[in-house]
Amino acid sequence: MIEPSEIIFALKEEIGNSNIFTGRKKDIEYFLKWVEGVREELNISIAILARRKKGKTALVQRLYNILFTINDPMIIPFYYKVREEDKSQLKLADEFYHSLLCQYAAFKTRDISFMRRPIPYLQLKEIFKEDIYLVDDIKYMEMCIKEANGDKAWSHAAYAGERISILKNERIIQILDEFQYLDQYIYNGDQYIREYHLPLCGTYHHVGASKISPVIVTGSYVTWLLSIINKMTGRYKAKILKNLPLEEAMEAVYAYSSIYKIPVTKETAAYIATVTDGDVYYIASLFESDYEDKDLTDLDCIDEIILYETRTTEKENGEIARMWFEYLYDATSKVNDKNGKQIILYLAKQGKNERTRKEIREDLNLDMTETELEKKLDTLIQADILSYGQTRYDYKGLGDKMFEIVFKGMYQKEIDSMDIEEIRSDIKKELRSLRGKANFYKGMMTEYAVINKLLFAMIKGQPLKELVHTYIEGYELTECSSVMKKRFSINQTKFIEVDIYMQSKTEAGNDFIMEVKNWKMPVTKEQIEKFISTKNILQNIVKPNTGYIFYSQNPLTAEYEELLKQNGIMSMYGE
Repeated sequence: MIEPSEIIFALKEEIGNSNIFTGRKKDIEYFLKWVEGVREELNISIAILARRKKGKTALVQRLYNILFTINDPMIIPFYYKVREEDKSQLKLADEFYHSLLCQYAAFKTRDISFMRRPIPYLQLKEIFKEDIYLVDDIKYMEMCIKEANGDKAWSHAAYAGERISILKNERIIQILDEFQYLDQYIYNGDQYIREYHLPLCGTYHHVGASKISPVIVTGSYVTWLLSIINKMTGRYKAKILKNLPLEEAMEAVYAYSSIYKIPVTKETAAYIATVTDGDVYYIASLFESDYEDKDLTDLDCIDEIILYETRTTEKENGEIARMWFEYLYDATSKVNDKNGKQIILYLAKQGKNERTRKEIREDLNLDMTETELEKKLDTLIQADILSYGQTRYDYKGLGDKMFEIVFKGMYQKEIDSMDIEEIRSDIKKELRSLRGKANFYKGMMTEYAVINKLLFAMIKGQPLKELVHTYIEGYELTECSSVMKKRFSINQTKFIEVDIYMQSKTEAGNDFIMEVKNWKMPVTKEQIEKFISTKNILQNIVKPNTGYIFYSQNPLTAEYEELLKQNGIMSMYGE
């Protein structure tokens, strides 16, 4: 796996600061393995299924940059985001094809400026002048544009990836982000007429079948995208993008804490990871919240921030609530009655547990037929508010605590005649019940807790000697350009990985390499000697003024402390 510091960011990632991207290790590994299958023409196209704000764009853009960095001459990535804007078929074809050729040129020449400035077709023909196939291909697109033939231009653009891959014996990996907008915003002709919107997703019934230039599509409307790929059996494989596992969620919390310079504690980091269930959008929302007197070291304050972010009133302007309103408006407008809202709230309260139609009907005492209930449930599934369980007779909510809170705030007063303060009180009780679970995990990810502690000490100007147990003169914390795990290359076959590498922004500042032991068992002499050996190897590779720290959750013996100090290594204990 490529280290984050080694990635060439040819495609500017929408996530912003590249260090915000954390986790997704298994997802990246999955796609890199899939790419290896593409090389042998073994793998079919993939549809990534996840609602809005789940991190689909961040994932596929990072995958693009990893493939660009690897620089395998046979594997060329292409990324195109379908914008939420009205556009003619001819303009779409021109933009799509032009983006593909510019990215292709950037990959082949390793000049990423081709992706970031306007390159006319005339210049592209000059860049590819030694390649008669590509020059002729561009000329044909120019002819389509001159004729204003949208159908012909789109056909030429949509099949360009496969066509060029076959001619060049390459594999152009096509990534189409927000795929659903092809059907919603693209029209034919010179005038905008909504009835004339074209079902261009159908093009990818055929394009997606290619194993030489397969497609990765993403969409924010899960049920809609699933219905599309179900019609293309054997052409697309569904990949469900799940929340981050707990360890990666805590890593994300510490990453946001470091980048936004908002402190957390071990306890609150574990709580944020737990209460958000590893949803990166929710984690980001807590750090970016406009809530006054925000304090993410205080559990009660975090609950207040959650209440703020899941409501929109005169005093509250929650981004989480705004995101869900788009889904809820669509769902409740189709089943605009108390029964529909009761069903949503009922299944939301079940968490990830399933209920049959019979149980839903009986538990809610619904005055409707089995057929009427099935139709109502199907409508809510189409709106991505509910989903099927293990059969088409079983149903479940989203299993999303934040959605449940948003929905309760909007509709529980109407459904159960509850006072708003009573609803808020119940929500707080539910949130507090998660603290015990979070407390169980607070000892995890010690490396990130240590990083967090050092970074905020640096921000406050706290001397290093106040943080470590045994201090060596001449070392101080200075502003960092990056803090991460790092693998150092010793030779072509040997690597050394360190738990923490803090790189100073200036050449004069101290870098730090740390070993972290978060074990209940006492540290052994063998472990101490191993880190001494690591230091002796690395000191010939890193800056001369690099400091070394051995962190142990439990205190070291006086003998081990002295051994470390004699070898120029400071010691540091857990809280």
